[in-house]
Amino acid sequence: MAASRLRHLIVLIPGIGGSCLRSEDGEVLWSDSRASITRALREPARLALDHPAKPTRVIEDFTVVPFLKNLHGYTDLITLLRGTFRRDEFGSTPGSMMTSFPHDFRQSVEYNSGELDRFVYKRLTEVRKRVPSAKVIFVAHSMGGLIARHWVAQDTNNADCRGVITLGTPYSGAPKALDVLVNGLYWGHKAIQRRGLSRITADWPGLWDLVAFEKRVIDSTGGRQAPSEIAALDPRGNLASAEARHRAVSERWAGFDRHAGPTLIP
Repeated sequence: MAASRLRHLIVLIPGIGGSCLRSEDGEVLWSDSRASITRALREPARLALDHPAKPTRVIEDFTVVPFLKNLHGYTDLITLLRGTFRRDEFGSTPGSMMTSFPHDFRQSVEYNSGELDRFVYKRLTEVRKRVPSAKVIFVAHSMGGLIARHWVAQDTNNADCRGVITLGTPYSGAPKALDVLVNGLYWGHKAIQRRGLSRITADWPGLWDLVAFEKRVIDSTGGRQAPSEIAALDPRGNLASAEARHRAVSERWAGFDRHAGPTLIP
């Protein structure tokens, strides 16, 4: 059986840490290499928000420690898409029917949704020269799903979205994000704390956007609280702001016409 020809634009959106970043002068800040990871641990300030970064591509699979530790990027997912739709190109050229949206994962979901807006409509303009009725289908992992959902919830964007397929997206928040913000990042089995990198990531709005907003923190009395209700966890109001954005998007999605709006497949 011949492979299908796509009628809609497919955009892959990676999760937090899933995009390669370069500085304004072209220096690699984060990438899929052992050298990049090692330098980030040694010089964490390079990943601070006050260092502007340009996303270049999604992370691919790579080896950290030969024969012992591999980190999985998006190689298999891209291979699957290419194999399923062999008559269409997965690439960065404007007319490609499949592409990826690398993003600055340090920034907030709202910020990256704005970047996605420019990216999608530039692509759709080209694709619609060949397929006038084309819409966008998002295949998104983790934080990428929150970015896609935020984009669809804005104004009339939902009319241009055919569907959202998410993989491991924390719609109710990720306990791991709160663990990192409270206890910091560790190397190995919590044997060595990466204090420098922990301080840097604590300033990333993108990480705050991943925190669970439900009442999942058990206090000393056995009661449950939402992280945003605990002043010591959120002295600068980061969680409260992130929660407000999260609930606004959730309400917008709840109001979509299930027959006319985009399909969400978690």
